Order: sequence, then structure tokens, then C-alpha cells
Amino acid sequence: QLTVHAQAGERRIAVLPMEASRVEWLVGGEESELFSNPGRFALLDSLVVVADAREPAITALDVRTGKVVWRQAREGSGPGELRQPSFAAWHPRGVVIADNGTRRLLLYSTAGALLEETPVPGGLFVVGVCGLADGRVVIAHPPAGEFVSMVVELGSTRSRPLPDPLPTARLSLTERHVELTTVRTGGEATGCIAVRTVSDGVAYFGPDQPAITGGYIERRVQRKLIPPMEIRDTSQLPIQFAAGASVWRDRVVVQSGRSPGCRGVCLDLYDLRTLRYRQTIQLRGSLGVQVRSLAVGDGFMIVLGTRDGFPVVLRYPLQLP
Repeated sequence: QLTVHAQAGERRIAVLPMEASRVEWLVGGEESELFSNPGRFALLDSLVVVADAREPAITALDVRTGKVVWRQAREGSGPGELRQPSFAAWHPRGVVIADNGTRRLLLYSTAGALLEETPVPGGLFVVGVCGLADGRVVIAHPPAGEFVSMVVELGSTRSRPLPDPLPTARLSLTERHVELTTVRTGGEATGCIAVRTVSDGVAYFGPDQPAITGGYIERRVQRKLIPPMEIRDTSQLPIQFAAGASVWRDRVVVQSGRSPGCRGVCLDLYDLRTLRYRQTIQLRGSLGVQVRSLAVGDGFMIVLGTRDGFPVVLRYPLQLP
């Protein structure tokens, strides 16, 4: 239940009280050995697929119950083995995993069978993955010239670089970093959402369609960026503008970084077709969980975070307005 509507600057905020008693399921935690340091997960129709780079493992949970459906955890660099599975994304044949240890893209069926293994072109480090309806995959990588992503045909050597879907003027390479998520409307994948994490910008794009671009509702100024080796305390870290995004029906849900305009965890909603701002959902209360990333489903959200320093994945009811 969304309550306490308020206006805060340009944001239109609706507050969602978070109560531990309403958690529908939770897996992981101090007494569990299921996760070590999961980074990203994919929300499929019936599964939550978690990529854990440190374990290394891929764990598929039943989206309704949280029970483990299948798990792949064979460490190594040989066929079907994992070294550093970092990202998971929907694919029309199942789920695609980017392993930054072996520099491979692995395609699994929803039953956990390995279907394809494809080397990442050029051995690039992958920072985002988006599955397309025709089976191709868009991967994001550290900026190289005008390119931040490429489209890859699984099971082949064919790939094509894609230009940055967002404006690049006066931005450093660090500020051009993007994360990706798949747009699925009516069960069909229709493109990708790219969100900038340490600068302003969100785009709806695809390899064969022009990009629709927009900006975040709260405009912030990035502090001076310094090399990672020179950072001495948290005040020198880049300001996080966004922590990721998901898509629900006709809305792009951007998990906003901490800011003066919205304390705690805020979900900014944008219209999918225009990327115009619609509303903000502020998660207020305490589940005792530090939220890392989340994805919105039909009447619920899946949250990946930590409790007392131990990784957890949970499902919580959410009805978007």
C-alpha cells in the first residue's frame, strides 16, 4: 500500500512503508552458504537468476517461493565452467550470463541446461547485458572511443559495435559508464534501457532502432573525479546518480542514488515511450537490508542486498501506481 503523498522539489513522491512482516520470502543471510558476493540478477517469468562472481555460481530461484530450482557452480575455465559470473539477463531461450573471468557469454535454458558458450568479442570486460527477441545480445563495456556497447550473435563470431545512445559531450570515460536492462512489453523484448550511473542520462535503444533519450528528474553535479588509486575516503568517491533500472509494463523504474531530493531508496518512474518523469516511490522503513539492486514484477519487487554484511535476496509486495 502506497501512502503519504508529498511534493519534494521537482519530485512527486509516494511513500511505501517497508515492514519485515510483509516480506514474502528471503534467502541467504548469515547461516546460508548459497551466496558469497552476488552482483546482478535477472528476473524472468518464473525465475530469479543470480550471478555470484565470488562463489562462483549461478543460482536460479523460484520467483513465487524463493526455493532453489537449479544451481551451476563448477569452477574452472573449461567448457561449462565458471570463473567470475558477473551479469545475468533475460534471453528468449532462457538466461544469458556474462562471465568476466573466462570472458564468455553462457546461455542456459530455464531448466539450467547449458545451450551455448560464446567468447566475448575482443575479450572485453562486460559491465551490462541485454537480451533481444531475435536471440542476439547487447553487451555494455568500458567506453572505447564513441562506443560503449556492441551487439553479439551467440554461437558465432559475428558482432557489431554500437555508438553511445546518450550524449557524450564534456563527459569523461568514467561518466559514460552505463548499465543495461531488457525492455519486454507483452512478453516480447523490444529493446534495451541504458542508464548512466555517475552522470545524467537514460536511453531506450536497440541495434536497429533510433534511441529515445532523457534525463533524470533530479539534476546533480558530479564532484571532481580522481583516479581510484588516489581515493582516500568516501567523500572522494563518485556521486552515484543511479544504481540500475528495471522495466514494468509501460514504465522504466530507475533506482536513484542517494541525493538531497530523496532520502533512502527511491524508485523514479519514467514513461517507457518518452522517458518523461512520472512519479517517485520512496521505500521507507527498515527491513534490516542494505539494498544493492532490485527489479519490479507484477505486484512485487525482488531485492538483492545485504543483512549484517551477508548477501540476501527477497521478495516484497509492490503495486506501482
